Amino acid sequence: MVCVIAMRLLVAEADAALADFLLSRFQQENFVAQVVSEANQISAVREGQPCDLLVLDTNLAGAGGADTAFRQMQRRWPTAPIILLSAETSVDERVRALNAGADDFLVKPFAVAELLARVNAVLRRRSRPALDVYVFEDLEINRVSHEVKRGGTPLN
Repeated sequence: MVCVIAMRLLVAEADAALADFLLSRFQQENFVAQVVSEANQISAVREGQPCDLLVLDTNLAGAGGADTAFRQMQRRWPTAPIILLSAETSVDERVRALNAGADDFLVKPFAVAELLARVNAVLRRRSRPALDVYVFEDLEINRVSHEVKRGGTPLN
């Protein structure tokens, strides 16, 4: 018997038609999705409701708009990756969002197939083990920083 656990998504999208379409597509892909259309509705999501991934429209209306919603999502679900959707096409805006903690950024209009591929890619990256440092006896190899230590002493 195979047990499949559905990934849970929260979609915060201002465009009602797009939100309904995304909800339908995510459900077709076996995600459990919930949609909100304003920033203040995020706080109404049941406390303790886990989310595996968050999709946020940067044009979200409501108190504080998308910036407030983004920070609220980060506080409420600190381990959940966030994918931003925006009509803003400037590189500066995308860089600012990614530096603020977004895991991905997709410019509207977009192909839903691309959004689904990005969702799956972000979830795959999040599910990989966090073995950045391999240790064997007194030898440590950091695969991220490319540092090697033996007995705590760095090696060149």
